[in-house]
Amino acid sequence: MFREYFKNVHGISLISEGKIESMMILPATGDQVTLNPILHYYGAYEVNTPAKGIALTATGYRSLINYLNQEFIEDQTITDTSDESFSEYKKKYFSELGVNAGTEFSQKKLPTTHFMFVDAQSKQAFMQKFTQYNPRESYDPINRCESVEMPPGFLDQLMHEYYNENTKLKKKTSQESQAQLTNLIKLRSKIVNGLKAIEDIDRAHKLSLDYENKIDINLQTYEASGAYALSLEIFAEINRDILSDFQYDRLKHAAKMLISFDEKGQLQQSLQMDANFTFNIVYQYQKSAHEMSSQKFKGCPLISELSNADIKNEITNMIAQNTAASLYGGMIYSTSMKRFLPDSQMQSDTDEIVFQGGGMMGHSSMFRIIKVGVLANGEKIPFTVNPLQKPHHYEYYKVESNLGAGCHHPNYPVCMGTYITKLEPFNFDSQTRQYTATKTDPFANPDLYQQEMEVTLQGLISTERYLLFYRPPKMGQNGERSSTPGTPEAIEWERLNLIKQQLSGTQCPFVGYLAKEFSGSIKIFLVNEQLGYMQEEGSCPIFSIKQFVTGIIGGDLNTIHSGFLQANDTEGHLHHLQSKIEILQPTQIRVSSAISQWWMDTFKRYANMDGQPQGLTIEHGVDQSSSTSANPFVMDIIVISDPVLKQKWDTLLEQQTCQFVVNPKMFHSLQKEITRKYFPHDIPGMQILHQSPSEITLNFSDPLLAYFWEHHYKQALSASDYQDKFFKKQQSGLQVLKSLKLAGAHLITSAVIGEDKNKPDSYMVKFTCTDGDGARLLAKSIECYTTNKPGILVDKNEVIVDEARINILFQKLGVDGKKILPNLPEDIIAPPKSNRF
Repeated sequence: MFREYFKNVHGISLISEGKIESMMILPATGDQVTLNPILHYYGAYEVNTPAKGIALTATGYRSLINYLNQEFIEDQTITDTSDESFSEYKKKYFSELGVNAGTEFSQKKLPTTHFMFVDAQSKQAFMQKFTQYNPRESYDPINRCESVEMPPGFLDQLMHEYYNENTKLKKKTSQESQAQLTNLIKLRSKIVNGLKAIEDIDRAHKLSLDYENKIDINLQTYEASGAYALSLEIFAEINRDILSDFQYDRLKHAAKMLISFDEKGQLQQSLQMDANFTFNIVYQYQKSAHEMSSQKFKGCPLISELSNADIKNEITNMIAQNTAASLYGGMIYSTSMKRFLPDSQMQSDTDEIVFQGGGMMGHSSMFRIIKVGVLANGEKIPFTVNPLQKPHHYEYYKVESNLGAGCHHPNYPVCMGTYITKLEPFNFDSQTRQYTATKTDPFANPDLYQQEMEVTLQGLISTERYLLFYRPPKMGQNGERSSTPGTPEAIEWERLNLIKQQLSGTQCPFVGYLAKEFSGSIKIFLVNEQLGYMQEEGSCPIFSIKQFVTGIIGGDLNTIHSGFLQANDTEGHLHHLQSKIEILQPTQIRVSSAISQWWMDTFKRYANMDGQPQGLTIEHGVDQSSSTSANPFVMDIIVISDPVLKQKWDTLLEQQTCQFVVNPKMFHSLQKEITRKYFPHDIPGMQILHQSPSEITLNFSDPLLAYFWEHHYKQALSASDYQDKFFKKQQSGLQVLKSLKLAGAHLITSAVIGEDKNKPDSYMVKFTCTDGDGARLLAKSIECYTTNKPGILVDKNEVIVDEARINILFQKLGVDGKKILPNLPEDIIAPPKSNRF
């Protein structure tokens, strides 16, 4: 939906996430810093937040240090070229610029957003309309095309615009609102009642910004999958009003692929379940390997070399059993696994399964195995008119999601993050442990082809498992540990990696398959090869999951959710949930049962609604203050669940004056008429605050009653010859002053106006605050809006301001002083002679 809106309104054809920038901050040692030409060359600039100092990208910082190191080496006056000497050289260099090289720290800069357009005219119009955001013509490395780059936070503004427009058009039933509210409350409960969920979302938030997965974060893939799924669900529910059914279902489907439970709350087949399995077998291996001598094996021992035979056999058996259950289904560890491979009738439970990969110890990525039915004429079933027909055979594909070590086609700053291959049939020789491609034609011999494809799948999945135990003989691009070349560990990793490459098949650009959506309907899912930004730190659990999710929900929607996760930790997620819950939660108003129907009718008139609108009901009940009371006070509850009606009630609460000053004759006449027509006795909720021969001051406890009274009073005035005006009682001058958008205004307890003894025909205002601190805060705030020369007079908890400064203050705040000052009580003000703030 938002894509169509952006295209129709702004001519936007694509939205893409920018790269997260790693920044280095060099804190200032004093008030001034210096940027010399060298620092300018490497892109440095002055900053005031998060600390005053000099900032430059991590890449620029490394280049600068390399430059300084070269200068250091070539300096003929330096005889000591040790690391310690260079450290002192660097410290002195930065000290002369006013920054401390020993306290530098890294900071992540939120990514920008790239926008692509249908034509040049749309692009220019967009840049002109949003010129205040400093749009920049750029290049999007993900989509490999020219773009307009917008700063962090701009996409939120655009989505807010879309939300405001879309909610005017999209009307929900009360049942839909209630269903959404129920889901939101359940999601809130998941966070509030689960300390683990709070920690995991906070850590996922940090990794989404490409921080390193060090010990202070240490987020495992099974934890990351649950946190990411919860974030997706929250994002889907709080944005339900502006998402199409297609987008909502895809978000829910992606969350379910990450973590799934049955009706009893038991974990089901999903990425988290698979990550639990891999974590367990690797933990068992490492525990056993740790007990062995590292010198003997010169690295990690092979599984076959483990001294604990039980652990060795258990790991091997667990991998074999898990692989079989993933492919053929059945019970394993009290969990019912879906059947992936077709049975004799070509039936199965699912066309896709997801696994944790990584290709080495210490790295995490995901891969999916997908099957696609093919008819005897070569047509692929997902693209036919009848997607439920029986296939002749299945093709099998591997979809890998990896933005870190071992990623495909790296070309900084991007790589082929979603990499698709078509799998081929193989035979396996148990004697030589070699796989051989068979080239069997599935159209000529489908049964043999299927048998050989099962060999391929079993071998590929098992090999991916075994690779997680060993380190490659070359360090990964993000610092993943390496083994020593030539050791048994390095040789075994290389052997397994060659098998993985052999069994992974040949590259293809896309795959379309069938899957059951969250709504229950069978739909075609299309996955394309997709570039992604390579991770620069050890953030692989979240970066790989993000790329995996992109293949399900699409790049545009993933960009928006990714920004949501990057901007919100657990507290932010909860804030969005609570805000949406408050919008959807029904408003309940308690009224006397004697007037509840009258209340409903009056509110409908106020809201300009006929008939019985949805989302406005009466719940009848009895509220008895004492169980022995002979005449219980019967109360009904008006329930407003419709968001539009709720907004109208909130507007009434905010804008309706409940206090009036009226003419006594008109009051008594109208009171009799209203009670005769509408109420059995007195007007409910009306109180006479003050009464004199010339005026009566009324107050109403319910804004709707006040609206009703005001409406009838105006009608009575217009129908009579009585010329006295009807007017609302204004807020007192003190009330207006306390509500000013001025620091310390809420601390004012009283205010008086009096003659300025030093300036005839001028006045002064004296504010009394709760204490001396409040008075000084108020005085300082007034000076900020006006002038600090001369200083404002402060005497203990009193602030005294002259007429000229009061007029400037009211002008700056956009306040009409004529509505405030006449309502202040007059008093004699004797200002102190010298106590100025």
